[in-house]
Amino acid sequence: MRKAKTYFDRLMQNKEFRKRFEEEETRFWETHSPLDYSEEFTELGKPLEFSSALLRKVAKRRQERRRRKESKRSRG
Repeated sequence: MRKAKTYFDRLMQNKEFRKRFEEEETRFWETHSPLDYSEEFTELGKPLEFSSALLRKVAKRRQERRRRKESKRSRG
């Protein structure tokens, strides 16, 4: 694990804290739009490029969420 540089980095290394933080962040973005905070963003000179490994990881998580959602529906 990399060495934490800031207090927040140290907190994020704690699995319990990270889980609660991610849940709270998810609830926030479910009820808010990034467009509400447009003044907080700056335009980049060039488009973002994501590594293929990251894109595969995101796609895998999305598939897992869909499977869980579908299995909940079939049970409920």
